[in-house]
This record gives sequence, C-alpha cells and structure tokens, in this order.
Amino acid sequence: MTNKIANKNNSITQNHTVKSLLNVEGYQKRFREVLGSRAPQFMSSIISAVNSNAALGECEPNTVIQSALKAAILDLPIEDNFGFAYLVPYYNSKKGYKECQFQLGYKGYIQLALRTGMYRNINVIDIREGELKSWNPLTEELEVEFIEDEKEREGKGVLGYAGYFSLLNGFEKKVYWTVDSLLNHATKYSAQYRKYKSGMWSDNLDDMCKKTVIKNMINKWGILSVEMQTPNQQLLEAIKADQAVIRNEDEYDYVDNDPGEMIEAEVEIEDSTKVNDDFIVDNPDLPWNNSDGEDNKSF
Repeated sequence: MTNKIANKNNSITQNHTVKSLLNVEGYQKRFREVLGSRAPQFMSSIISAVNSNAALGECEPNTVIQSALKAAILDLPIEDNFGFAYLVPYYNSKKGYKECQFQLGYKGYIQLALRTGMYRNINVIDIREGELKSWNPLTEELEVEFIEDEKEREGKGVLGYAGYFSLLNGFEKKVYWTVDSLLNHATKYSAQYRKYKSGMWSDNLDDMCKKTVIKNMINKWGILSVEMQTPNQQLLEAIKADQAVIRNEDEYDYVDNDPGEMIEAEVEIEDSTKVNDDFIVDNPDLPWNNSDGEDNKSF
C-alpha cells in the first residue's frame, strides 16, 4: 500500500511545490497514520523549513516530503536548531536538479540509542588543544584533562573528538578520532565535500564530526538486533536512511556517495549486526539472558 501511494504521489509532483503536495490526500493520510493528531503541526514545520531555506524550495518536492516523513516515522523534529534531523538540499548532477537528503544529526543518534533502553550513557565531545594527555586505541585508555574555564576552552583549537557509551550490562566503549581522520572520512564518503568542499561537512563541521563518531560506534559496537524491540528497529532504520535521497518511503538513493564505498559501508553494518546478534543470544552476562532473576527480563 505504501509503495502504491508513493508511486501515485511521484506521478503528480511535477509543477507542484512542497506546500501544494502536502494538500494531496495521499500525503496527508500517511502523515496522519504516522503522527495522528500531531500531523498538521508537523506538516506546518515542513513548510516553515522550506520557507526558511530557499535551496529546499528548489528541490524536487517529493524528496523533501519523503525526508520529512522519515523524520516523522522516527519521531524526530526537523527544526535545524534542535539538531536531531535535517532536510539537506543536494544538487544531483546526474538528474540535473536539486533533491533533498535526509540526514540524522548526532543528537538524533543519541536519542534513538537511548530509546532502546539498553544504553546507560552515550556521549561525544570535542577535545581541545592541551586537553589530550594520552590515548591507547588497543586498551581504549583515554586520559583527558578538560579546561575548566569555558571562555579559555573555546579559544583553543579542536584536536579531535572522543565518543563513549555504556550499556546496562556494564559493557563500555571509548573511541577517539582526530580532526584529520574525520576530514579524511568526509573526503572518502562525501562527493560534495571532496569535489567542492561544500555541504554539511563544510557548513556544520562540528555536528558532522560528532555524528560520525557516534554513528561509527553504534555501527561497530552497539546492539543492532532486528529481533529485539521497536526502538532498536528505529535505530537500524535511521542508519539505513541517513544521508539518502528518499524518493519512495522505503527506497534509498545515496547520491552523495560512491557506489563502491556504499557497498563497503552496508557490509560493515550487516557484519556488525550479525556479530551483535550472536553477542545478544550467547552472552550469559547480558541481563535478558540471566536466568537468576525475572526482573532482568523487563527490558
């Protein structure tokens, strides 16, 4: 049913604006299905986003709406100042016009991870000049002495970003990325940044660095099981949709990424999911595998 609605809507997007398409019953019905009584308010926020960003108004309107719909399905606001999810204009040189990418912010990843009920804590922070004392990537021993004076700290350059999460069962993960390694990542995975030094990596570098650290941690070491619970499925769906142009609700086109590199990224996600499934099923230390107490099974 969803694809039929999407295909029907795609056929009528020519010569329409985002505002006029949002008056089409097929779109309105889908937003009502997802959001209920909150649908009118959310659709108004889409129009506000377009009105405040002229480049979004130049995008193929269905891609704007589909990106916003994905944010609605994930129950994340699309206002830029919140930093949870973004509607990002992107010029598709193959098609010769602008489309809208759905992009998750680092706060969106943190929010979705916390919703799973399996994370005690998850965070990412920039490390300034003079703060990093030592980092051992093998033992994950990270020694940082933060500058207490905020004004003094803000005057220092950013050397890198540290990420951390702990699960309820006590498992912890720490990572550290230098700024150079993050920019190398941007050059490899974003054609727009590689060719033109533009886009989110140029306009919102701090957010993209934090997002990359958080996303990579969750991909490699977080719990990504499709069999567990709806919030975890939301996290998997967000990873899949992130940085994609969404033309139909469940069809993603990673227009800013080299196809070969996207295959590599998708395999990495699949492999980490497989490892985590085995970890969940076989590890007796996890609360839901502990037969000593029924209370541990509640989440």
